[in-house]
Amino acid sequence: MIHQHKRRRLRVSIERDMGASAASPNTIRLFVPYWICNDCSVPLTYRVVEIEPVENADGAGSKSGKSSSFKNPSSSKRNIQVLEAIEDNSPTPSMFSPQDYVGQGGANLFSSRNDAYLSPRVGLAVATQHSDIFSAGLSLLDLEKKQRVDVKAFSSDGTYYNLSALLHLTSDRTKVVHFQPHTLFYNRAGFSLCLQQCDTQSLVWIHPTDDPYHFKWQTSAKAELLKLKINGYHWSTPFSVANEGWMRVLLRNEITGQQLYLKVEVRSGTTSSCFDVIVRPNSFSSQYRLFFLIMVVNSVRYGRYSE
Repeated sequence: MIHQHKRRRLRVSIERDMGASAASPNTIRLFVPYWICNDCSVPLTYRVVEIEPVENADGAGSKSGKSSSFKNPSSSKRNIQVLEAIEDNSPTPSMFSPQDYVGQGGANLFSSRNDAYLSPRVGLAVATQHSDIFSAGLSLLDLEKKQRVDVKAFSSDGTYYNLSALLHLTSDRTKVVHFQPHTLFYNRAGFSLCLQQCDTQSLVWIHPTDDPYHFKWQTSAKAELLKLKINGYHWSTPFSVANEGWMRVLLRNEITGQQLYLKVEVRSGTTSSCFDVIVRPNSFSSQYRLFFLIMVVNSVRYGRYSE
């Protein structure tokens, strides 16, 4: 099939199921090999690309694990050529079929249009909408093997969002590539928080009533370190959200110098993101809570505590 306006080619497969017996109804299925779903609040644009062979570059992406640190080794791979441009300008998934790139540019990506084998040299590059700075191509074959690959989506000014690409199977016929936020920030502190990437000027306020926030990093030339503040307090010391766990972040009052601790917890995300960063009051900063905990421990030790 060919799109009337964009002239994009799309391979649609038609399958006829005659049923188990003569009395069974006939079933006609129409499907495409791949969908792309943007699960971010950020409009994206894609390029289907031919990427540098594996023997000339390191493998792409990183496996999901106990660390939320953002790594993008795929930046060592080069995009040799653009096979197709896909604009994400509608809420419906974008569809594409890699087999349609047979014979383009002299690269033997497939032996024929009916070849079911997916070449490791066919990949997806991503950027924010209207940007001309695209990521290195994510090999579709690598994505099938690893299930999740991390990537940066750049804007034209050099700012970027950390994303995760995940591969799901809607059936045994269609594979869906989901782009979702790598990390979302939740304000559970009860007051407005100001976040800033260290050594940059731009800052953002996150309010308790706001939806989970997808942070925009200002430059890849600086480390992904953050600092935060609230009204009436100085900036905190730098901290990282690169690993699962929690930390106490110290702020000092601008007038009295009084200390305030906030708890920053990094944990595995749910369906909306790979990781969640939750900022809340430090629950163990109160002397009364510590005193109660000591009483309970002593009661258990001497057999005076029961449910």
